[in-house]
Amino acid sequence: MAVPRVSADSLALLLGPAQAGTPAYRWLTERVELLVSDGRLVPGVRIPSERDLSTTLGLSRTTLVRAFSRLTELGYLESRHGSGRIVRSPATRGPRSREPIPCGTTAAVVDDGALDLASASMPAAPGVFDALRSAVEELPAYTSGTGYLAAGLPSLREAVAEHYCRQGLETGPENVLVTAGALDAMSLVASHLLRRRDRVVVETPGYPNAFGALRQSGATLVGVPVNRPDVDVRALVETARSTGAAAIVVVADFHNPTGRLLDDEDRAVLRDGARRLGVPLVVDETLRDIHLDTDVALPGPVADGRGDVLLLGSAAKTYWGGLRLGWVRGPAERIADLARARLSRNLGEPVLEQIALASLLRNRPGLDDQRRTEILESRDAALTVLREHLPAWTFTVPAGGFSLWCGLPGASSSALTVAAARRGVALVPGSSFSATGHGMERAVRIPYSLPTDQLTDGLLRVAAAAAEVTGGT
Repeated sequence: MAVPRVSADSLALLLGPAQAGTPAYRWLTERVELLVSDGRLVPGVRIPSERDLSTTLGLSRTTLVRAFSRLTELGYLESRHGSGRIVRSPATRGPRSREPIPCGTTAAVVDDGALDLASASMPAAPGVFDALRSAVEELPAYTSGTGYLAAGLPSLREAVAEHYCRQGLETGPENVLVTAGALDAMSLVASHLLRRRDRVVVETPGYPNAFGALRQSGATLVGVPVNRPDVDVRALVETARSTGAAAIVVVADFHNPTGRLLDDEDRAVLRDGARRLGVPLVVDETLRDIHLDTDVALPGPVADGRGDVLLLGSAAKTYWGGLRLGWVRGPAERIADLARARLSRNLGEPVLEQIALASLLRNRPGLDDQRRTEILESRDAALTVLREHLPAWTFTVPAGGFSLWCGLPGASSSALTVAAARRGVALVPGSSFSATGHGMERAVRIPYSLPTDQLTDGLLRVAAAAAEVTGGT
């Protein structure tokens, strides 16, 4: 099979102009590192020969050999006999990690090398590395101050506000509070809105870490089943009314784990119902940007500028979990109260990452085509394996998000999790997504955020585990 290659002219275009004052070998080394880390120079591609690049870039072959030798040491290039130098990804040299999700005692223990079907997250999106490098260059402008920006970097608050204005929701910086991710936002909102023994209406299944944040405030969770794509959102409002709940918490966009997307009518029912009851409506928008089937229209934000609706956003799924940044968008008075309340726990987020995120929101808003294509390919791979090797499993294909919520006829997700762990696959039992922490043994979440080859391998192992636990059903 022919090895794909990038031409000298194309690589020169990707590299851009040399940086004045920087030795040529160092500039070339750093630019290739950036291109690989940023996803613009993909692993497996052959780069041009030193002779071709020397002519195109106007650099000596000695300079090129020095840079390529250093890149080989760092793991970005490898020499193959007959194929020249091939791009590699050094990511495997870094620490392996997965999205931490609390599990019950039935959860299986797997080693760090397991195929990760427990996380619904991806590595950094293209542009993140470049934004962080650019942020380092901007950072000196901020170091003359104290670095304490309790409500968030002004430029980031403005960028988030612009993000909502583009969606048709009038928003100013005064409507935005920067947090350490959506989960931190949930924790802050819960501690501010809820008192011990307050009831809060939540969807079940739902995101386990959000449940944990709400419980930390001392609240009692009242779960309303949403285990179907045609959930009646009026039940959420009616349950809040009948229980005297202090808040309603929902995921309207590509719900985790079911993938459900609420339409405009359902959003209005929730928003208007909460307003009539006089209770805050908290909406987790972490997955809103993961819009895959673009022929399915994405409704506007749940908030309409009236009432006490708090939208919790995050950089984690769109860009990278390592940025550890999110926000709350809400009425200016509520945001000011939250900013004052957070001072006893946090004096603000790191400035460098905020500079980078402001740049990403302005220059690379939402899910770009490359990222969308990668996720769709993984989703298609998951569907192929499930339909061929686990035909009795039931699921609805979501228009976005990172996961399938699968029904297991006659199966136990806890037993499946243990059997999968023996085959080197990390899964999370369905009970972890329950508002009560138990039940849902006939369901399991299957994320499709891994590359297609790893995902296919992992799901084939899951199919073998299912055969052991359920006799192939």
